[in-house]
Amino acid sequence: MLIDLFGVTDPRPHQADWWERTLEDAVRVAGLTEIGLLAHQFPDQLHPGAGGLGHERPGGATAVALLAESHISVHTWPEFGRVLVDILTCGSNMDVDAVADLIEKSVPHTDMVVTRVPRGGDHE
Repeated sequence: MLIDLFGVTDPRPHQADWWERTLEDAVRVAGLTEIGLLAHQFPDQLHPGAGGLGHERPGGATAVALLAESHISVHTWPEFGRVLVDILTCGSNMDVDAVADLIEKSVPHTDMVVTRVPRGGDHE
């Protein structure tokens, strides 16, 4: 499942520590098995402005929950108001819809696109 969130102007969903907590909640509600969790905050960036004056933009974040069932990854771009979440799981007993619902309710946004991509399959 791929979740693209647009219009994410609230600074919290662009923070690595916020995603650590949110991914822990997502793993729990979906009945997944966490092996590890890693999140990284990118530093603020200086962008040139008019007349040679620059301004700082907040850096984005990236986070991944490594699961026994595969992974959930997150990448944010505060300068574009964008958050991308990828959920890859194996098996059919995981509630990935619960993860999508949690993210939809937790991340203030103006638009959300969810894409289901079937992968793997029966290769006997």
